[in-house]
Amino acid sequence: MQQMPYAHTSLLIALDEYLTPGETLIIRGDGDGLTQWRQLAQKGFNPRRQVIAIPCAETALPGALAAMVPGQAIRAYRCLGTRCLPPIERLEDLFESPKGGESQCSGDSTE
Repeated sequence: MQQMPYAHTSLLIALDEYLTPGETLIIRGDGDGLTQWRQLAQKGFNPRRQVIAIPCAETALPGALAAMVPGQAIRAYRCLGTRCLPPIERLEDLFESPKGGESQCSGDSTE
């Protein structure tokens, strides 16, 4: 560390990301509802949040995104790091603090 202290910043960044994982919101739906949910999810300053809006018609999705199927109405999936919570189907639930869940992105395809 004394010879190259600048090289250890990546370790600190990795530790920070491990302790406070980023949030990814994947929103599935169509029309004005999809736009509204996306805009509300992007409101404010939250540098650790990524918002991805995917129309229902898009079916050729890679990997874990393919398991995040659209519902009857707008549906959002919140992932913290590599762990995803159950789907959110009410707009007001989108703004509740994530509580942590047991569902995994690649295995949860509930409707």
